[in-house]
Amino acid sequence: MLFYLESCESGSMFKGLLPDDINVYATTAANPKESSYACYYDSHLETYLGDLYSVNWMENSDIANLNAETLQKQFELVKAKTNLSHVQEYGYMSIGKEPVANFLGSKAKDSIVEYPTVPFDAVSVDDVDLFILNQKIDKASEDKKPELSAQLHYTLLVLVYYNISSWHLYIDYYAFAS
Repeated sequence: MLFYLESCESGSMFKGLLPDDINVYATTAANPKESSYACYYDSHLETYLGDLYSVNWMENSDIANLNAETLQKQFELVKAKTNLSHVQEYGYMSIGKEPVANFLGSKAKDSIVEYPTVPFDAVSVDDVDLFILNQKIDKASEDKKPELSAQLHYTLLVLVYYNISSWHLYIDYYAFAS
């Protein structure tokens, strides 16, 4: 069984939990303690359409010879391209020697995939709301900018409050744990 897991702190789903002696291999977008990164902002839809790790493994799967490329090779290529988070692998590493096609299937040999050139716009998932609001402010008419700016200000306050609260919980937990 093969897992590709995309989420912030996705490594926490497997680290220390997935045994290495069952027939399961997993790769994750990030280690247990870090964010993953959104990418491919669509200004019409006003959202990010992908995530750096997911886009990298799906694009690799589109262009690679899946009958020849192993899971381990794909992992190494995706890890190298996913340069803002630490892509991880877990489980039964021997599965990494198998061709990707054993899990994703084969495709037509003559299929050629060309991707459009898009700007590198990866942003931490923690900051997506801020970046989207900034994009909206940049595109907005002058009469809408104050309302959107107030929304941005409020979002920043919530993030600051959340971060301070999280640190207090962290400090309180460790203060009482010792």
